Amino acid sequence: MRATADWLRPLGGEVAAVVTSPVRRTRESAEILAAELAVPLVEEPGFAEMEFGAWDGLTFGEVRERYRADLDAWLGSMDAVAGGPGGESFRGVEERVLAGLHRVLDAYRGRTVVVVSHVTPIKTLVAHALGAPLTSLFRMELAPASVTVVSHYPGGRDGEDAASLRLFNARPGDGPFGA
Repeated sequence: MRATADWLRPLGGEVAAVVTSPVRRTRESAEILAAELAVPLVEEPGFAEMEFGAWDGLTFGEVRERYRADLDAWLGSMDAVAGGPGGESFRGVEERVLAGLHRVLDAYRGRTVVVVSHVTPIKTLVAHALGAPLTSLFRMELAPASVTVVSHYPGGRDGEDAASLRLFNARPGDGPFGA
């Protein structure tokens, strides 16, 4: 995270805030970024990771071994809930993430923010920006502490903002930011 903060430091004067998921590990990472960029830290619950119910804390292999039929159902439908009670579906996560996106866009219109989130919310934001189906989440891979850049601007269809994917899954050492 510190290497990512160093990589993003040239943006410091452009960044209005670091917006973070309230999940502890993500908030801790966001605190490093906010301190390095000298900007406020703001929590946005819409950017929390998917809830996995009974699967929470298990590896994918453990879930496959213990809950094979439920896992197959979940992977086969964007509406199936992960891990039973307390879990979420991909559609439910999409709804929550996009609501969070709209709150951030309303609060920081025209300004740059750094969002610190998780795999499923980030992939959801990318799919939305590209106008890709939600199932495209299965075709993306993200590295820890990677940087994905999505620009939002007025002028989209149906009164929605338009979006452009500018960078995906980049890490310090991949080259200069924005290159």
